[in-house]
Amino acid sequence: MIIYNDKKLKILQCTNPVLREKSDDVKEFDKTLSDFAKSLNKMMKDPLNDGVETVGISAVQVGYKIKLCICKNPRSGKSIAMVNPEVTDTSTEQSEELEGCISVGTGANQLFAYVPRPMRAKVKYFDLKGNENISEYGGQMSHIVQHEIDHMNGVLFIDYISDPHDIMTLDEINEKSNRKNIHLEAI
Repeated sequence: MIIYNDKKLKILQCTNPVLREKSDDVKEFDKTLSDFAKSLNKMMKDPLNDGVETVGISAVQVGYKIKLCICKNPRSGKSIAMVNPEVTDTSTEQSEELEGCISVGTGANQLFAYVPRPMRAKVKYFDLKGNENISEYGGQMSHIVQHEIDHMNGVLFIDYISDPHDIMTLDEINEKSNRKNIHLEAI
């Protein structure tokens, strides 16, 4: 259980209208912001108390409508806090990655889908001290960063799926792939 400001942080599910609202820009880069980011980072290790780690989390997913997210690079294992991030450029080339979300179902009811996104994304953001950064991400990390920025704009990954039959549970993914115990990292 992660506590911040005497409040237990809890993942909001997609039926909560807060997840469909735009988040506000962060104006103050202080210890409060840094402490909150640390709480979010801890929460990523097991956000739903089901033993599954996530590779991304946005403040709005725990009810704080500010532009802050933590993204974990699946290759390096390093996490990065992004404040007021915005995509400034994308590649025309698209890729599809299997995405899930801790705010779109839990356990056996968590939903996944192959989501088309630009293969590369250039992102401007601030670190927790207020320093501006511009970074370019590709592949799965590009998907993770775009997914988290979408949260701050009230968008969920399922919004990109036109055919509801393309949205799957873990059991359906296993059945379609004829493999059991696929390890998925929910974004």
